[in-house]
Amino acid sequence: MYKVLLSKKSESLALIIFISFLYLYFHFTLPKYDSPGLTNEVAWDILSYYLYLPLTFIHGDIGINDPVYIQALFDKYHFSPAFYQAAQAPNGNWVMIYTSGMAILYLPFFLIGHVWAKLGGYPTDGFSYPYQFCVSSGMMIYVLVGIFFLRKILLKFYSERTTSITIIIIALGTNYLREAIDYNMGPHAVLFSIYALLLFYTIKWHEQPTKKFVSIIGLSIGFLTLIRPTEIICIFIPLLWGIHDKNSLKEKLTLLKSKTKDLALLVLMIFLVGLPQLIYWKYQTGSFFYNSYWNQNSFDITESHFLKVFFSIRKGWWFYTPLITLAFIGCFYLKSDKLKNVRLSIFVFILLNVFILTHVPVWHNAGSFGQRFMVQSYAMLSIPLGAFIHNISNRNNFIKLGMGIIILLLIILNLFQTWQFVRWILPGDGITWSFYKHSFLKTTPMTKDDLGLLELQRTFDPLEKFDETNPLYKKHTVAFFNMEDPNRSEINKVCLDTTYSKSGNYCCLLSKECEFSPVISKPYSHITDKDHAWLKFSVWFYPIIDTKDYAAEIVIHFMHNGKPYQYWGYPIAAADYKLNEWNKYTIYYLSPLLQNEDDEVRAYVWYKSGNTPLYIDDIQIDAFDKKE
Repeated sequence: MYKVLLSKKSESLALIIFISFLYLYFHFTLPKYDSPGLTNEVAWDILSYYLYLPLTFIHGDIGINDPVYIQALFDKYHFSPAFYQAAQAPNGNWVMIYTSGMAILYLPFFLIGHVWAKLGGYPTDGFSYPYQFCVSSGMMIYVLVGIFFLRKILLKFYSERTTSITIIIIALGTNYLREAIDYNMGPHAVLFSIYALLLFYTIKWHEQPTKKFVSIIGLSIGFLTLIRPTEIICIFIPLLWGIHDKNSLKEKLTLLKSKTKDLALLVLMIFLVGLPQLIYWKYQTGSFFYNSYWNQNSFDITESHFLKVFFSIRKGWWFYTPLITLAFIGCFYLKSDKLKNVRLSIFVFILLNVFILTHVPVWHNAGSFGQRFMVQSYAMLSIPLGAFIHNISNRNNFIKLGMGIIILLLIILNLFQTWQFVRWILPGDGITWSFYKHSFLKTTPMTKDDLGLLELQRTFDPLEKFDETNPLYKKHTVAFFNMEDPNRSEINKVCLDTTYSKSGNYCCLLSKECEFSPVISKPYSHITDKDHAWLKFSVWFYPIIDTKDYAAEIVIHFMHNGKPYQYWGYPIAAADYKLNEWNKYTIYYLSPLLQNEDDEVRAYVWYKSGNTPLYIDDIQIDAFDKKE
């Protein structure tokens, strides 16, 4: 066995085994495992993928009809400052933002964790240490399967040596490494593995069309789409595979016509994978098809972030993963008889993938090393990357040596920066040139002075307050309403009342007939030209009953192409007050990471429900932005 692993014909297999052990070592020695609690694996976005399981198998409330349960979990585990992982559908029911594909993959390890929790005396709530450890560790199985299938794909086109070098670059020289060992409960490394399955069995089906192979292709397409609906573009991989001219197009059409049963089986497998999601949507929304991303600004065809996605210091794909550029160069070397059969599917997939991901408003995908959204495409990009390596291997020794040194140095850089990232020396977002130069080759954690070199680090806590004495900021008033001009278009005359007033003769009476105060709406560019601003919203209110009986709140959010984002509501009931007197309620709101500088900020008081009117007056918004 030892001799077989060291033989030239099996060097890529030996490499895969070595990388598998290396990945497992990296994963289980991460700093996060130093804490016996390990309760942050399902925080932030991961919670939306994961929450299906405890809601279904433990709490029995997939519809989240019990908000107390969710609040108790957040109080205990602190997943994020606010519960954004699900949103209310138009019928009022709660729907998970992300689809259930990852939850299905988590399921076997979740069940193992549940048994461990029961036998070990841990809380059986779906979130204690056994659950999170088992699911996070179990996902490494999917990661390792992907690497093994990557080898199988590359050996269909290249030698053992070229295959080995290509695998080393992908596995150790790109940000796939971080996704695989640290963020493996996220979708990207798993999607890479499923793309590897899809690619390999696409090749196999074209070599020998069988129902087994087409079934696996259908399952792969189904899970890719169920995990991230935009991955539906994967359908073009088997569809366009083998087409490179008119004759090959005719041959492909003839093949598809002769395999109608295979195509029907393909569609059936995709449908069966997606069926649980369709049932869930029907149960929660009344419709089999539902856009759970409707309020997420997940795609904007009108605005491309291409330069920022590829080159920015903040999250540039080619900046933090420069070795992936070799795959793009390798696209020019897909000329052999084998490789020309895959060119069209590769080109179409890459173009569609880049187009979609550079039109995502939140292009910076916070909390990642470089562009994590691109990682799943590395399975496809490995083929042109291999073509580049093969081409270089046929050059003279000087070129091979020079390129080898460059690749080695960039792999070492990626390993080191990944080490920095998982130890919080490199942050997940907000990097500037000043910070990058300061942190280059740094081995100690960030200090307070280091943080000052970053872009503003947001906590995403709606209750965070601003220190108005901060000497770095200046204040100016954005808007003020004292209800004294009944002809102003912002004021609904029905809402004006003279029973009480804080100043002048009028106040605004909120009730069932008048739900909204005057709405302050301003383009961000009219407020400041800085990258962020603190907004201070103040309103005077006159309660005539206990405020807990008022379902009223201050609402502030931004609008992009008609969709709200960073929507926060601040209940009036949270304010200190005295009955039958004017009381002032002030909240602070930090502008979000903008999707466009002309996005509008909107702020108002919303009387959501109740039987007793609420009197308000003198609404004011002030902005605090950085001095020059």
